[in-house]
Amino acid sequence: MSHTTNLRFIEREQEEQSKLSVAIKKTINVYIKYPMEEKDQRFLTKVFTLIEGNIANFHYSIRDISHSLDISESQLRRRVKALTGLSPVKLIRHVRLLTASEILLSGSSVKQAMHQTGFDNASYFGEMFKNLLGTTPGAYGKEREHKP
Repeated sequence: MSHTTNLRFIEREQEEQSKLSVAIKKTINVYIKYPMEEKDQRFLTKVFTLIEGNIANFHYSIRDISHSLDISESQLRRRVKALTGLSPVKLIRHVRLLTASEILLSGSSVKQAMHQTGFDNASYFGEMFKNLLGTTPGAYGKEREHKP
């Protein structure tokens, strides 16, 4: 690989990572209930940071999060449910799907959005996307392009 090709590859990778970070920040705002104690905000920030750092890993689970936070899975379930209204499994899925929606809006393909957010099954991705956002991933970007 030439030096120029390497630079282009690195620039594309940085651009993709930037898209993910913006999407994660928007997603966090959807799920954090205000007002919230500082310790709870720090806890959720850690959870979202862990999800963001592993968003492309379709094997990433609540076991991994609880291990990283050094708490039990049941503690994780209780705290996440109390703070967001969602189970940790649903939270991970919602973060992935909302991040995928942001990636689609940025012009990426459905396949790219799916893989960048840790989905390995297109039909499951499409079904979960439609359940959460009310439309298919393919139609999502197109619908949003035509709305003012």
